[in-house]
Amino acid sequence: AASRIKTYVGSLAGIDDQSSSNDDQLTITDTAVVINEDSDDVDFRVESNGNANMLFVSGGNDVVGVGAEGDLGVGLHVKSADSGASVSSDADELVIEGSGNSGMSILSGNSSNGFIYFGDDGDNDNGGIDYDHNGGILKFIAGGQAIVDFISSGVVFNEGSADQDFRVESNGNTHAIFVNAG
Repeated sequence: AASRIKTYVGSLAGIDDQSSSNDDQLTITDTAVVINEDSDDVDFRVESNGNANMLFVSGGNDVVGVGAEGDLGVGLHVKSADSGASVSSDADELVIEGSGNSGMSILSGNSSNGFIYFGDDGDNDNGGIDYDHNGGILKFIAGGQAIVDFISSGVVFNEGSADQDFRVESNGNTHAIFVNAG
């Protein structure tokens, strides 16, 4: 047969396609289940009731696809349909793709917050987007401070920050509207 099951002392079993002497596609130990142990170009996929590629790990392209074989990005590609678009290499670790409306949902408790943070090795929440379900406030954060709050009655700029200016720029006019906070 093209493959055989090997059993090792110490509860290690491997499934090998016998094309070389050390190329286990599946290894099971007491601490791990490893697919593609020797970094061969072996894909792994899980089928659902109606999708042959519900989860697809590409052994040769280093992409995990959900809903289809991942063909965009370098990390996780969630794909409901092919948009025909390409992805920027500056933002290709998570790709969400569909041919119509596409999106992402962040669901949290009624009196909790939903967050998207931007950070680095010095500060893990230096910028971000924060939605407060309890107060119905959508905040945009820059430099560690809420700069713009969208609330049901309007838009609030620089709340609680007396030393930040506000300006609107238009067609090269850097001070079309300017409010000096200092």
